[in-house]
Amino acid sequence: MKRLFLVLWWLGTLQVLAAPIGTLQTVLFQFREPNLRRYQVPIPPFEDAALRMSAQWLYARLADKPDQTVELGSRIVLTPAPGISVLTLIANRPLRLPTELHPGIWSLQAPDAYTAAEEAQALSAQPGVLACYPAMRRPWALQDLYAPTPSDPYFSQQWHLENRADSGPSKGLDVNVRAAWPITQGSNVTVAVVDDGVEMTHPDLVQRFAGGPHFSFLDNTTNAGPSTLSASHSTSVAGLIGATGNNQRGVIGVAPSVRMASWVIFLGNAFSLDSIAMKSMFEYRSNVVDIQNHSWGTGGTFFYALSVLEDIGISNSVTAGRGGRGVNLVRAASNYRASQGDANADGYAADPRAITVAAARSDGRAARYSNPGACVLVAGPSAESMPAGSPLDLSFPTLVTTDRTGSSGKNPFVTTTDSADYRFGSTGFDGTSGSTPIVSGVIALMLSANPQLTYRDVQQVLLLSSRHLDLADPMLQTNGAGLRVSYNLGYGIPDAGAAVARARSWINRTAAQKITKVSTSQKAVPDDGLRVEITGTAIPEPLVSIPSTGSQGAHADDPTEVLPIVSVGLVTGPIATDLSGKAVLCQRGVSSFSDKIQYCADAGARMVILYNSSGTTARIAMQGTDFARIPAVIIGKDSGDALERFIKTNNTARARINLQKVSWTFAITNTLICEHVQVRLQTDHSRRGDLRATLVSPSGTRSILQRVNTDPNPDPIDWTYSSVEHFFEPTFGNWRVEVSDQETGNTGSVLQVDLTLRGVAIVDSDGDGLDDRWEKDHFGTLSPRATEDPDGDGLSNAVEQVLQTDPLIANLPFRLDLAPWNNQIARVSWPGVEGTSYRVSGSSTPQGPYRVLETVTGKFPVTEWFTPLASATSLLIRIEQVSP
Repeated sequence: MKRLFLVLWWLGTLQVLAAPIGTLQTVLFQFREPNLRRYQVPIPPFEDAALRMSAQWLYARLADKPDQTVELGSRIVLTPAPGISVLTLIANRPLRLPTELHPGIWSLQAPDAYTAAEEAQALSAQPGVLACYPAMRRPWALQDLYAPTPSDPYFSQQWHLENRADSGPSKGLDVNVRAAWPITQGSNVTVAVVDDGVEMTHPDLVQRFAGGPHFSFLDNTTNAGPSTLSASHSTSVAGLIGATGNNQRGVIGVAPSVRMASWVIFLGNAFSLDSIAMKSMFEYRSNVVDIQNHSWGTGGTFFYALSVLEDIGISNSVTAGRGGRGVNLVRAASNYRASQGDANADGYAADPRAITVAAARSDGRAARYSNPGACVLVAGPSAESMPAGSPLDLSFPTLVTTDRTGSSGKNPFVTTTDSADYRFGSTGFDGTSGSTPIVSGVIALMLSANPQLTYRDVQQVLLLSSRHLDLADPMLQTNGAGLRVSYNLGYGIPDAGAAVARARSWINRTAAQKITKVSTSQKAVPDDGLRVEITGTAIPEPLVSIPSTGSQGAHADDPTEVLPIVSVGLVTGPIATDLSGKAVLCQRGVSSFSDKIQYCADAGARMVILYNSSGTTARIAMQGTDFARIPAVIIGKDSGDALERFIKTNNTARARINLQKVSWTFAITNTLICEHVQVRLQTDHSRRGDLRATLVSPSGTRSILQRVNTDPNPDPIDWTYSSVEHFFEPTFGNWRVEVSDQETGNTGSVLQVDLTLRGVAIVDSDGDGLDDRWEKDHFGTLSPRATEDPDGDGLSNAVEQVLQTDPLIANLPFRLDLAPWNNQIARVSWPGVEGTSYRVSGSSTPQGPYRVLETVTGKFPVTEWFTPLASATSLLIRIEQVSP
């Protein structure tokens, strides 16, 4: 459906016609409220029902006070006289969902705003009606939806807050804070920085830490400054959360009006608390502190479990803290990707009660150090560095934030300015230590906008307000609720403006239920089970099933297609040959594994078989292949040479990658809207690093619970993995846990598998994840699918159900905002649908003609267009949806 909108810019005043338009005219409506009042609505009659349905708000003026404007909505307020039935009044009218708002006052839903105005006018004239009028609001366009540029001198370098070209358009990743700041800057929220002690006298932090509930758990005192002379980590963390803004000094935090507390648990770089003290820390001042920021992790690839006492402390914090709404525990995913680290190996990060945060560089791709994991909920911006020993890669900038003052911090270069008090450039901040406080700041804005959010609500608002920029991420998938989620970055990077807007309208979720199923069916895991299988005529026995080691990117958990094989030798650059639909055999050497796979994929290959250049049967871990977008494996030199010789003389050879594995299926009959999922594995396997474990939901979403890694210990003896990748999917159906061994020489069996599902119970007779009553109320049938988006507003039916919004009416009514981006450029924004095209045209008169100025690709949830500020005072701008 194509839609047309006008933005009227006269001498800088913005007016909005939030409806499709044809020929401009004024329609007069009269409502009883309880006096008769008349409104002028400058919109035309609608030519057809499809266009009519797109108008959910009508711009209107009071007929007797034309300087007073409102917007008329699609809901009607009706007050019948005593003894008059609402159902009788609305019989045979296009109004539904009568709800008594207050004794004698009812709400009715019309299909669109224009129909609501017509019906309210008609009912106002009926006998027995005391009052009837559309629900109204002030025009959104008369409000400032984008904050002015703050006065902090280093704000222009804080790309994580606003990453834009000089002319306005986005250059990449940021958290879009200026869209949140007109609503809140984080006041009345307290964040504890749990770290090595903040320099609370820093000029950009002193106001934020004044009077906070500070505490050092090292010596049980309120002396919570830097724990050593060189301790500076938490001072940088604090600046990212809430450095004071608009003070013409230094930097600004995500939530510049937040209150902060310094909690000390590290003595410099040394973690110094036992489990008793950690329990006390998690529980401390839990009815004062809203958010705990934990910019630290517990290790690399080895398992680190919570102690019993820590588990109790966390439980008390999230069940009793904040008056029962729960403290929000924000946790770094850690920085061990290079050694195949996974956040699920950290008992803190894998805990469903925590928000685990990965790191993304400025172009939106996961940072090469950031631990992936099915338990990662979202990611925050951070720096990208070269591997250890290499110079800093400045093409992906560091985070600019506060530092210890003078020569005490990471930036010791004292100048005539205050620059030594801040970190930037080569001394800038990075790691998941940097991404985590940015997310904590966004949560602070959310809680300031709606303090009633529980910790579960915060998780869900956050994931629904996040987005992915790296659509080439091979781990990115769309789950059974229509949400993009990735093993690398969870649900993506939060948009602070969207998060605050969603928090304000959020309806708290009801209590979650838990289902646990246990299988004691013991199964031996096939050793060295990732195989290249060759078929055709006269295949030599050694080539029938060749042991292989997979890349760290796209993985053949299910058998690949059977494909013809072509050899490309030693790939050192782009391939000119068309490899479409082929399996490619190439030799290790010269180019990196990642480059070879990329060259083959660019030429159209569907999978890559590399073979070693030395040894006989030896294989090697293909480091740096996390973003390989097609399945790739490496085999031994002898096998590679033999396969190379064979395919030169036999054109019948075909190849596929097949994973030999064991699996357990759990038939779930409970109908929940899924939230967290946990899988407990008990094995006697002699080397954890050989194992890969995944979970597949009834919707087909696969969570990677553990990938092959460097841990040499016998495990998992007893470990519980967590996944957030199934949020809002249906629980009904068959869930499958799969375990494989992908290296040779260590073996074992899985002794027991437990599956635990958490979610909100619904009545769902067809098991599609949509409540029967909700479906029938909105669609009249049970046929809609959870992933569909019939109103085209970018929100699936599954998400609309959680939000309790109408799936047939765009959740974000079309509204236009004009705000100065800086003193020379104006920003026009409107709710956008991803991938939709909008044509921007301009004219000096309402009648036209209109000249096309630009075509803009839609972004969800907000689409933007920038123009010189001077033009905004002289043109009428028309926004037209032109595709799809």
